[in-house]
Amino acid sequence: MKREDSSNYVYHWIKTDTESDDPDVLFPAAFDVIKSIIHDGVIRGSDKFIIGKDKCVCFTESPRNFIVSDVSRYQPFGFGFSKKRIFEMGGRPVIYQPSSELPLIDKSIRWRHVQYDPVTETTTNKLGVDFTWEREWRLKADEIDILECVEIVVPSQKYAKAINDWIDAGIDFTMWRNDVSYGYPVPDEPYISYDERFRSIILTLADEI
Repeated sequence: MKREDSSNYVYHWIKTDTESDDPDVLFPAAFDVIKSIIHDGVIRGSDKFIIGKDKCVCFTESPRNFIVSDVSRYQPFGFGFSKKRIFEMGGRPVIYQPSSELPLIDKSIRWRHVQYDPVTETTTNKLGVDFTWEREWRLKADEIDILECVEIVVPSQKYAKAINDWIDAGIDFTMWRNDVSYGYPVPDEPYISYDERFRSIILTLADEI
């Protein structure tokens, strides 16, 4: 890429409802979420803050290393996807604009709208409304198969090892991307199991933190 603040990937970072500033509290909570996603095999969309209540899976196009200095509720656990692939699936950058301009865009793409109004002050935000720092992309979908991801990101080798140990423990989530024949799963070529797939793409931010 031509700039350090751009890449060919988008990331779905994990955030939790845990009220703490302590990584020793936040990281285990985020790790539980990422394990749950891997177990289910999908990242589920949400209609929270989406105009029209379409379900969307959300991403950021900020490069992976930017999560290291992020001071929001997002934690350095997540899934990386090819930006091109997400685009092919229908994903697009959001449209940052004042709510007053919402009627200017077609109803079919209003799921991309994110309020942007740095001028109007509110009782809760004296600086107006500005989420442009999120550099958000959205995919209008109920869910996305995590076998589409090209990276699983964790903050340290400790958590990379923990995922592998969790797999080794025999947790019942071994799956295949396949069709079903006579009620039995038939793995696609090249017969790479769900477990093996994730072992091969776990990355750590340890060198960047």
